[in-house]
Amino acid sequence: VGSSATVGKPFSTVFEKKEEALVEHYGEDLWKPLEFPAELARWQVESVESVIARGHCRTALSFIAPEHGEIEDRLAAAGIKVFSIS
Repeated sequence: VGSSATVGKPFSTVFEKKEEALVEHYGEDLWKPLEFPAELARWQVESVESVIARGHCRTALSFIAPEHGEIEDRLAAAGIKVFSIS
C-alpha cells in the first residue's frame, strides 16, 4: 500500500528510491543498499481501497508513522490482520 505519490508504480522503483535516500541520509560507509527481491519484481504499489476491494490480502505488516494509523484501522476493519510498529 502506498501514498498517492507511489500508487501504480512498480514496488521495485519505490524500494530502490528508499534505499537511495537511506544512503544519502546515513552515508555510503554506514548504509549498504539492499537488493530488491527478484520474486517481488511483478508487484505494484496499490491504494488501500484497491487492497481492500480485491480481498486477497489477509495480513499486513505496517511500518508507517503513528499519525497515519487510520490506514491500519481501515485495513483491520476490512478483516486484514495488521502487525504494526506503532
